[in-house]
Amino acid sequence: MKIGFENGIVAEQFFKLAGQFIEEGNICLTKEDVSIKSIDVQQICLIEINIPRIVFKQYEVEEDKKIGIDFDLFNKEINKLKNKLVTISDSDGKLTVVIGNLMTKTIPIIECEVPELPTPNIPYDTEIEINRKTLLEIAKECYKTSSTISIEANSYGIEFSASKDGTNSNAFLGKEAKEIINFKAVETVKALFPTEYLISFLKNCFAETVSLKLKTDSPVKITADFNGAKIMFLLANKMRGD
Repeated sequence: MKIGFENGIVAEQFFKLAGQFIEEGNICLTKEDVSIKSIDVQQICLIEINIPRIVFKQYEVEEDKKIGIDFDLFNKEINKLKNKLVTISDSDGKLTVVIGNLMTKTIPIIECEVPELPTPNIPYDTEIEINRKTLLEIAKECYKTSSTISIEANSYGIEFSASKDGTNSNAFLGKEAKEIINFKAVETVKALFPTEYLISFLKNCFAETVSLKLKTDSPVKITADFNGAKIMFLLANKMRGD
């Protein structure tokens, strides 16, 4: 196996984002794409990233295979890849990563047992595409107030709020706001989520915008595209009173 990224920022997005939520996991390679799908240890979120072969400068995968990665180790050794040619190959139980024409890193492949993880088929009522940085700033402000964020959407817009011990934080974006790219909502939907996980995803997702799929008291499904890479993040909702 040998794959090459013309711009290492896509490789960095893949490994860095996955590593925020999982310590170890399998990279799955086929003749068509490279992907990872895993759930965090506490089973609060599911992350899936897919990079089709057309994104790669070089793509030599003769058969389907899984490669176990220690993401903590990988991201410690390999970072700041923007605008650099990055080539990854495997041999003798190790990954060889060549960065530009200067640095070569060799990292051990590990055995990693990951169960099959079907994505829940939730009939979402609402889908809103929003500027990622705007959502990140809102989540950060809400986190100052509480570790739980409430997201409520209706036909007028979307509201984010947090409250604890009489203190409240609130942000409302109307459906015509410049930070909203696409808006589809008819009935009111509302759910609570762990703010820290949302912030971690938004900080380490490099996409300009993200799409939120919402349903009352259900997980939020966040999707994004980044330079051809498809990203999906499913964050479990918190029950009221938790």
